Amino acid sequence: MKLLRHQAHVAPSTIFATHLNAPCSSLLLTQSPASAVYLVVGKNNGETIFFPTDRSECVSKFECEVKLPVTALASGDLRNVGRNEVVTISAHGLLQCLEFPQGDPPGPSRIFCQQLNSNVCSAKILDIDNDGKMEMIVIMTDRVVRTYRFAQQPGRLIPLNKWEMPVQISGWSIGFDSTCYVLMSQAEQNQYIKIDFASADKEVRAFASMINDGRVQSSQIIVPLQPYFVSLLHCLAERVIVVDSECNNEVELRNIGADVSCISSALLSPGLYVVVTIDPFGTLSVYGWTDSYKRTALGTMSNPPRCC
Repeated sequence: MKLLRHQAHVAPSTIFATHLNAPCSSLLLTQSPASAVYLVVGKNNGETIFFPTDRSECVSKFECEVKLPVTALASGDLRNVGRNEVVTISAHGLLQCLEFPQGDPPGPSRIFCQQLNSNVCSAKILDIDNDGKMEMIVIMTDRVVRTYRFAQQPGRLIPLNKWEMPVQISGWSIGFDSTCYVLMSQAEQNQYIKIDFASADKEVRAFASMINDGRVQSSQIIVPLQPYFVSLLHCLAERVIVVDSECNNEVELRNIGADVSCISSALLSPGLYVVVTIDPFGTLSVYGWTDSYKRTALGTMSNPPRCC
């Protein structure tokens, strides 16, 4: 893995600061069709707030009739209409598609809603099977993973698949290696689950982590070698493990601080993958590697250096 800059220190800058009148229950950074970037905040009282990061417009909000926490936020062309929308899911399972703030009156508006199962804690919109249509993956607090696709007739989300994990899901990630797959980290377990969307039967396999330092159980988050999305689900991770698409090779990212409380990934430039972690004390660690690492060192994955 490529060391971008040894022991670099990044001086943080505050884009904006505000005070919410209710606790934040979900968070999303997304871009509108007009290229404006918003920090979208779901609150415990059911409100969804749109903060423009460039302060080019006023803060706007959508108020739901149901005053329950917004437990999941996602962005994408869920209804396959050619434009991205913000999708909110409440604790009792109410899904709502919101248009980005625009026009007069300024503010997000609801354009679709549907009742799903309750207890959704995370969601992501993407084309999981390369059919040119978007699907939605949802993670639920009762160990269940579901996928949905919007059908123009009857104009509703149709359930596609349902899987029940062996134990609670502590984190999940999405990887691409010509096809899409999902890795489910299991709470207090040294094993993880892979769902392969390329196979006709959506193959599900369990893998035991090959990295063992004597601990019988540990909290871990599994990251694909080509990460598209990584998320922890309201828990801490003692270790971060990167695995290849076949789950034959693993490497643990060095953690110099405490347990990881937040993790994310990004593709900064073609072939440059970055994983960012934060611990409860505010220590931020950045790790990066390129596609050349996959081609040359896949069989001998070594402990990667920390970028900064």
